[in-house]
Amino acid sequence: MSRCLVGLSMLFLRLSEGVQLTGLTASASTTRSTSFLSEYAVDGNVATGWMSSTSASYSYIQVNLQGYYVVNTITIFAGPTFDESRRADNAAVKLLFSPDPTSPNTCTCGTTPSSVPMGSSFVIQCSSGCSASHLIITKSASLSFAEIIVDASHIDVGQGQFGTDLTIMVIANVLVDVDDEMSLFKT
Repeated sequence: MSRCLVGLSMLFLRLSEGVQLTGLTASASTTRSTSFLSEYAVDGNVATGWMSSTSASYSYIQVNLQGYYVVNTITIFAGPTFDESRRADNAAVKLLFSPDPTSPNTCTCGTTPSSVPMGSSFVIQCSSGCSASHLIITKSASLSFAEIIVDASHIDVGQGQFGTDLTIMVIANVLVDVDDEMSLFKT
């Protein structure tokens, strides 16, 4: 037996510089009322926001990043007028490779601070380096945010040369065992 190379594939990935993402969409476990819809947490206005139901024992808000990104930072605004019982404290922040929050392809980005005063904002540094298409923030209680701002680097996938920011080349060699007496190119 001998080994023979039968395939070679190359993939080039480029990370753009970190930018603040806009045009995001959001969905949530529950909503307190039509005045506090999930899309208000990503509308660019800190005077609006999302609140979960007052009786929620588990809450989440999931943000669609509209592409695949390496998330650098997440800035969360607690909101100046939101109900004290639904503060953003002690919430888990995860990055998802798919919209399915039960998918094993997740990266933990961090946890919100244990004390988040109303009207404040805080930044979570995401140092995991994993790519994600969605962000999810969960808590075993009611939860609320005035605004969620994501700073990330977009991942471009393609063939050929890209810009100078960062290019990663992945080469996959496919080897097969070939019987010495057998020809790969029979006619």
